[in-house]
Amino acid sequence: MSNLPAVASAVGERGIESGRLNTNAASDVQDLFQQIKEFEMLLDNTAVMVHRLKEANREFRSVTEASAVKAIKEHMERNMDEVWKMAHTMTDKLKKMILDSFENKNNAWSEIHGRVTMPMAPSSMTTLIALKNDLQNLRNTIREEYQEVVQIRIFAVSGTKLSDEVIRVIEVGSIVHLGECTSGNNRSREPLVK
Repeated sequence: MSNLPAVASAVGERGIESGRLNTNAASDVQDLFQQIKEFEMLLDNTAVMVHRLKEANREFRSVTEASAVKAIKEHMERNMDEVWKMAHTMTDKLKKMILDSFENKNNAWSEIHGRVTMPMAPSSMTTLIALKNDLQNLRNTIREEYQEVVQIRIFAVSGTKLSDEVIRVIEVGSIVHLGECTSGNNRSREPLVK
């Protein structure tokens, strides 16, 4: 008889006759609320990072030194990669929460899980898609503005316009490829003024 309560407590569940409740349901609901809290924190952090990237892009436009331009661009690229990772993490977390609510429909806590997760899912997915679109637009804008800065500076010094291939090599920063692109056989420079 002394082993019976120990076995019942080790199992963690007893039936209605024993009077013990399912303790997993409470921990599952707590886990759900913890997941939602983490998701909302990631969403807020991502929005803040996108705002900082936009501010850095404004600063990028006003900088005139080449080393400062390159440093700001590298910093923005690192931040963009971090935001992309955060967005993918949030997408995975949201998908996991939705799948958990569908998989656990037979559990006692699934009603709570469904009521919390399902209304949040469409609005969160819409917010994620908007953040990803903003980030992609910002990435394209930064790339185009950097190309313009490089072209304007090279034209101001040499009076020639560089081809897209040379600009791409300059972005990558490979001196070996730059030498190949600007060597005698490859006519990568076209004079703007004839």
